Amino acid sequence: MNFLILLLLSVFWGSNSFAENKKLPRTLQPIVLDSLKIRNDAKMNRMDLSELVEKWSFIRLEAAGIACAGEIRLVNVIDDYVLLEDIKDGKVRILLYSISGKFIAQIGEQGEGQGMYQYATAYTLNPFTKQVLVLDGKRNLRHVYNFEGKHLESGDLPEFSFMISDIRFVNKDVLLGSNKVMLDNPIAYFMTDIKFSQQQLVAPLNVTWSAGAISFASQAFSVFKGDISLLRPFCDTIFGYSENRLYPKVVLQTKNSVPRGYAIIPGCDYMQTRHRLEIGGFEEKSRIFETNNYLWIEYQTGHLLYNKTTDKGLYHLNQTLYTAKMIPPQNIIGQTENSFVVSLTAAELFAWKQQLIQQHITPAKQFQKLLKDADGTGNPVLIFYTLKDL
Repeated sequence: MNFLILLLLSVFWGSNSFAENKKLPRTLQPIVLDSLKIRNDAKMNRMDLSELVEKWSFIRLEAAGIACAGEIRLVNVIDDYVLLEDIKDGKVRILLYSISGKFIAQIGEQGEGQGMYQYATAYTLNPFTKQVLVLDGKRNLRHVYNFEGKHLESGDLPEFSFMISDIRFVNKDVLLGSNKVMLDNPIAYFMTDIKFSQQQLVAPLNVTWSAGAISFASQAFSVFKGDISLLRPFCDTIFGYSENRLYPKVVLQTKNSVPRGYAIIPGCDYMQTRHRLEIGGFEEKSRIFETNNYLWIEYQTGHLLYNKTTDKGLYHLNQTLYTAKMIPPQNIIGQTENSFVVSLTAAELFAWKQQLIQQHITPAKQFQKLLKDADGTGNPVLIFYTLKDL
């Protein structure tokens, strides 16, 4: 409970600090994206996103021995590493790979013994110290493992750790976390040290949900080279975080999630509010990613791409388009410095291959290499897309 009291006090402190509205440095002035910068028309929505790809490559995650994945639950790309969560022989596993696809280790083990996690609520890796942090929300424990999968230490977590949906290292010593929407949860984002002994509220949660716990976005924030981008429920501002306060990083005046001038009622029911807005034609943002040149904002039915170099962008509807060139970039799961990353299971890749055969499409040379061994078995494939300037 001390954790909650501390953060509630931080809500008061944080909101006053932000309300002072000090003039932001020029480097932190928000980017305003309107209909002049972001094209959102029939031509864009029919466009093959492959046309935007400057180059692409792929890797197969090694599948020998214990590296052979079971039922895939989640694939995360963090810096130069890949964390894969699967279920095999009735147990959840966390597998670590290099960005080149080489298997490194199985991280810990699910169970009730010392150094085991019973329910992995959230996990991430620290690329600075080469350690993996796993939060066990069922037992309110944190576990630290090295890159060989060996357990290093465990420690207690705050009482409400089961509501954490995602965590990511901002630097060697500091984590950014996001929480699920629940009835009695006032916290959207928080900063903490690795031991969770010092927490600071980043943003309060302005919605609730009485039917359980739900994430308001599948990728609610992005950390790119230490730079943070935060989505918030029913909000058309994407926030950054600097000098212990939020600041408006990107303001969307097109492809809005709420009507202009919309004021959310604090504590409103998340799902009811979302349903009402969807009836009115408004969509929540679900994911955000960033590279050196691009910002990728994903919605339920499409995605907004903003080129930071040219100050231009487009909105594109999700569509399944089979071409000879490549699998178009969509359903992004991660980022590197210059590329967005897509993960395809063996079954998904095999389905693409079958569709091309049925439609009598002969894939280009590089595409043939990707599809050559696609038989519906094996580990996922990661595809890396570097986009051209718009």
